[in-house]
Amino acid sequence: MTRTAFVRRRTPVVLAALAAVVALTGTGAVVAHAGQGRYRYDGHPTDETVATRTVLFVGDSVLDQASGPLKALGTQRGNTLDIWAVPGAAACDFLGGYKQRLTTTKPDEVSFSFAGNATSACMQKYLGGRPPGTLSQAQQDAIARKYYLDLRSLVRTGTAQGVRTWLVLPMQNRAGTWHGQVTDELIVRMQQLDRDYPSARIDSGPRDLLTPGGTFRATLRFGGVDHPLRYKDGTHLRLPYGSTLWAEAALASTAQAPR
Repeated sequence: MTRTAFVRRRTPVVLAALAAVVALTGTGAVVAHAGQGRYRYDGHPTDETVATRTVLFVGDSVLDQASGPLKALGTQRGNTLDIWAVPGAAACDFLGGYKQRLTTTKPDEVSFSFAGNATSACMQKYLGGRPPGTLSQAQQDAIARKYYLDLRSLVRTGTAQGVRTWLVLPMQNRAGTWHGQVTDELIVRMQQLDRDYPSARIDSGPRDLLTPGGTFRATLRFGGVDHPLRYKDGTHLRLPYGSTLWAEAALASTAQAPR
């Protein structure tokens, strides 16, 4: 056998041996770094390090449905999450205790998400009673204006404490749902707050991910199967797929967004 032939035959063997060493070295590095730092794999070369945050999430039943995935996903990166969710609530229901919640939690970011509930006491007081099943345009505008006034107050309270506020745009609901009557009006009012207050930001993530282009979809097809995203009422999230997608999108704007 010539020396050239020997080198050619030997080269694949050497490369295979080097690959094995690299693989073992990489595995050792993973093991060495696992569990160290602020969260699992923090500081490992494969990690994309971001600053950890304390985030306060405030909202209604949609937020309550997503609270499990929010906590699970958020704490993976060492973030601290405080979830203040009250099913059926409107923005006005949080006015009384919000300043104290900020003082206790000391969040870097606050995320508000509302579908447009209007039956709590503070909403009925403003509207002059319980709203009907079918809303006139004037009633839709009144509900959205009340949300604007209350969210504005909450934004100002946060601004005074150096907190950035995220306004989660409501998802598109199935046609004919009660909440769907006020979705567009709420979005317009949130966009107004975004324009008027530098500390307020629009979070379109959950809306874009679950209802891309403003189109309601009840399922998402992957793996050859249609997985449910929304309940039959056309408003709420189906667990676990809908709630997990909502949580991923909300965290992308709060816990992962640059300062």
